[in-house]
Amino acid sequence: MNDSELPLFSNTCGKLFQDKVIFASAVRETEVKADDIKDVQLAMSISAQSLLFLLVPLPLFVMPFFLQPTEGALKVCIAAIGCIMMAMAVYKARKEYKLRLYLKNGTLIEWYVWRGNHAEARNFVQKVRRRLIRRAV
Repeated sequence: MNDSELPLFSNTCGKLFQDKVIFASAVRETEVKADDIKDVQLAMSISAQSLLFLLVPLPLFVMPFFLQPTEGALKVCIAAIGCIMMAMAVYKARKEYKLRLYLKNGTLIEWYVWRGNHAEARNFVQKVRRRLIRRAV
């Protein structure tokens, strides 16, 4: 085995070679030449199901408008509880991670990354970016 066949870095997200990068997922492996890669990034988004939980505290924000003007302390308490519930809904939202590969010809390739594999995916993206920067210099 010569040096071009040994990976510089590898984990469950793929392998980084001297002149190519192999991106791996549960269903496929995609081999891309390092010269064809424009950028690679790890993107996070919140699933649509989790966004529906943001509607739960909505009545707590609307209810103070129906109270009497003299009940200011109650309005503040209800709004504070609504804010706390909203913050909890955002914090507990299910996050989806995608590995995005931008090629120089303008195409975008995406892979979903398992939540438990987020740290390895972030490490893989950092290594690929460093390698791209070194190749550019």
